[in-house]
Amino acid sequence: MRVLAFTCGWLTGPVSNFLQGEEGRLRAPVPCYLIDHPRGKVLFDTGLHRSLATDPAGRLGFLAKVFDVEFGAGEVVSARLAAVGIDPGEVRFVVNSHLHFDHVGGNAEIPNARIVVQRPEWQAGHDPRLARRNRMFCRRRRSTISRCRCRPVRRRSFSVVC
Repeated sequence: MRVLAFTCGWLTGPVSNFLQGEEGRLRAPVPCYLIDHPRGKVLFDTGLHRSLATDPAGRLGFLAKVFDVEFGAGEVVSARLAAVGIDPGEVRFVVNSHLHFDHVGGNAEIPNARIVVQRPEWQAGHDPRLARRNRMFCRRRRSTISRCRCRPVRRRSFSVVC
């Protein structure tokens, strides 16, 4: 088994988004992790959507005024995987820690994976008021998540979506 870490772009935004009460701006990487296990490949988060390389405002709306995006074509998750010899179609599962744009943006780049997300996060992401307040993906943008359906797994706190 091996674990690979990828930087899939950079965001610069208010420090207060990371550290409550602090001022200024902070530049932070957008990480993704591949777990290459004998029983299959798992990707933990998928980074930014490829359209952010050319049109952040078109994808993010008002958030493009909050965050500066640094993201080149070679930083999309599928390119990062290809650079280490992995076909994105080989990835069996994508685990999304939560549904913010910098964690689910590359889901569409992983065509055959089942997507795993916590049930409360999934439910919040489908409540338009909560999704807006929590800066989650926008269903109007036809996110990969919006085409999925929920399927319970053994543990109550998680759902598998596909």
